[in-house]
Amino acid sequence: MNSALRNFFETTLRQELRDLEPMRERCVLLAAIGIVATFVAIITGLYYKGFAILITAIPLGIAGLLFFKAYQIWLEYKEIFKQDIVKSIVRFANSDWEYLPKRKISEDRFRQSEIFELRVDDYQGDDLIRGKIDDINFECSELCVSHEDPGDTEGRWSLIFKGLFFHADFQKHFLGKTFITSDISEKILGKLGRKLQERNRIEPLIKIEQPDFEHAFAIYSTE
Repeated sequence: MNSALRNFFETTLRQELRDLEPMRERCVLLAAIGIVATFVAIITGLYYKGFAILITAIPLGIAGLLFFKAYQIWLEYKEIFKQDIVKSIVRFANSDWEYLPKRKISEDRFRQSEIFELRVDDYQGDDLIRGKIDDINFECSELCVSHEDPGDTEGRWSLIFKGLFFHADFQKHFLGKTFITSDISEKILGKLGRKLQERNRIEPLIKIEQPDFEHAFAIYSTE
């Protein structure tokens, strides 16, 4: 930890985290008591089978109230944490960057990347950060993107992407498209995996003269 970051933590973050700690501890305590109440209800219901509904109703009701209260505290804690802690960290990194906790990268931007080819049916996200590094405009946010499997009568969903999605505008004009993905198939299946990779995208799979990079990633490009 460099001196500037250490000083920032000691002078700003430490006290803010201490101020939030009682709220976090209360949330954990209520959830723990709720779990105990649920466990007691289950054990009691199994022991007194003839009166299971009557006996378990009270502890289960108490557990439900405790979980509900813990969830409310958690939501409040999360909101304060983002506004006080995360925003402070973003401003420490660069005072010109903008942090918008309830916003996300637009779905159009996600689709335009063409990284994922499945249809998007559910698009969620938060914690948008946007700004500029040198002459490069960027934005990033947490995303959770899902696809509903077609023809599935049980309505199963497949996760397309979950994590930090980053977009940068280099203000350059490119003639083609290049996609770099993790090389999992070839690591596991060798030459057969590479053959399967060739069918993953419309763009041709290419090889580069950097063995370490080539081993870690699969590169598709129209150039």
